[in-house]
Amino acid sequence: MKFLGLGFDAGRGATALTSLVLLCGCPMDNPEFHDTQGSTGADASTSAASADATSAAGSGGGSDGGTTSGGASSEPATSSSGDPSTTADLTSTTSGNSSDATTSTTDPNTTDATTGTTGGVSCDAPEVLQIPAAADAFFIPNGTEGGLTCVYDILSADNPCKKLNFGMLDGLRLLRLDGGIDPMYAVRFQHQPLVDLTDMGMKVLDAALIVSVYDEIVVEGMKLKVAMIGEEWLEGNKPGTLAGDGDSSYLFRNVMAAAPWSGGDGPRGGSKEVATLPIPVGYAQNEKVASTNIDLTPWINDPNANNGLVVYFPAGTPVDTVGPGIKTRESANPPVLKIHYCSQ
Repeated sequence: MKFLGLGFDAGRGATALTSLVLLCGCPMDNPEFHDTQGSTGADASTSAASADATSAAGSGGGSDGGTTSGGASSEPATSSSGDPSTTADLTSTTSGNSSDATTSTTDPNTTDATTGTTGGVSCDAPEVLQIPAAADAFFIPNGTEGGLTCVYDILSADNPCKKLNFGMLDGLRLLRLDGGIDPMYAVRFQHQPLVDLTDMGMKVLDAALIVSVYDEIVVEGMKLKVAMIGEEWLEGNKPGTLAGDGDSSYLFRNVMAAAPWSGGDGPRGGSKEVATLPIPVGYAQNEKVASTNIDLTPWINDPNANNGLVVYFPAGTPVDTVGPGIKTRESANPPVLKIHYCSQ
């Protein structure tokens, strides 16, 4: 099992990119909380149309504190720094539940030169780094049946959704429902591989969040938002049950310390929008989809600002919208942060 200790982030203690520690990953499937088609298998079809990087840039930040609310749905501020573009296909080639950062000299999906987003650097044969997730969890505001329960997807809990921890799941569907049920998925990646990359003088050209999706029932043209989380948070180890010590919830990023999320809206509240995650209609089971380009400059300049990303529905998304199921790091199809880079 993976347990996130207080303030501990797997991968921070590694000393070099080539000597990363291999972490143990033991999936834990809760029968109350999984995709209905057995999507923990190794079917990892890719979608080139959804995986091509496009333009988006932003910066992280945020401060601790703030007050909690019973389900605010405010969108984070949007940060933009130009219109970088890339022709590199950012579809992940990683399969299985590995927690090792992987590199390759050439990317088989890249056919043209990749143009950098941080200084205009370009190179004919960019290398690829895929950084595994160190922590991930889902966060759901409010509750059902008068706000007292969490009857969500196939889960039925006797506490409001906002008080639960969803840190130990194989996957979960994003469903926007009546009563302010507006879920989000947060994922934090290992810090050290990116630190090592920049310490070796490499230039980051582009980056994308790669997630595996399942149970295709989505509307045409769905684009989820992706934002940088502005503060530290705990993953927790609950499969959709009441949050306790060592956990987080929609209300608190650290339940034991009673530390609320900035803005009172879960990890979304103190975040900065940096990209979108297009969801194709008719995607295959466990298909990997990629976000548009993410400018990693804030994390490169300050590794401590690397608190991960949050994925959520855009403001104004209608009630009863059915989004994709997203597989977690506990699954056989975990998320990765895929980076193209070259020597400066």
